[in-house]
Amino acid sequence: MKITGLLLVIAVAGFYGCSDKEDAASGEEKTLPIENAGQLGGEMADNVKQGATEAGETASASLGKVADKVDETVDTVESASLEAAVDDSIDPEQIAMGKTIYGKHCMACHAAGVAGAPKLSDAAVWEPRIAQGMDTLYGHAINGFKGSMGYMPPKGGFATLDDDEVKAAVAYMVSASQ
Repeated sequence: MKITGLLLVIAVAGFYGCSDKEDAASGEEKTLPIENAGQLGGEMADNVKQGATEAGETASASLGKVADKVDETVDTVESASLEAAVDDSIDPEQIAMGKTIYGKHCMACHAAGVAGAPKLSDAAVWEPRIAQGMDTLYGHAINGFKGSMGYMPPKGGFATLDDDEVKAAVAYMVSASQ
């Protein structure tokens, strides 16, 4: 470790003018006495440390903003009432089951809006869909649908889901998006 540090200091000292080059502005020979090489190496180390600290602070701030946005989205989704329903046929147990199915299967597209999938908790995007009625939403989710706003594969591409599981996931997304 000490040898590496010494080699770095010597290399830096050579780079910064321990040669016979002349200073272009003054015409004077520009040299750096070897006794100042340690100081120069220390100053460079301080500058590198400061730059790394500033870069780390910038990265931390960016990550903090992303984490805050994720927390805000999660809070929005969790605050959606499990008892809220479009009609009386949706019960809280169905919505709770739908939340689990959403987390395992539907979230991959509906969290990011893949292929035009309406994002969970985006009331403005869900409103015209909800206005069509639950039977239409169930039919689109179970049988698949291609519309002007995007594409929904049958059962979201998970053929192993039964119709009741798909309906539960739709009920959950609707309740979380009103």
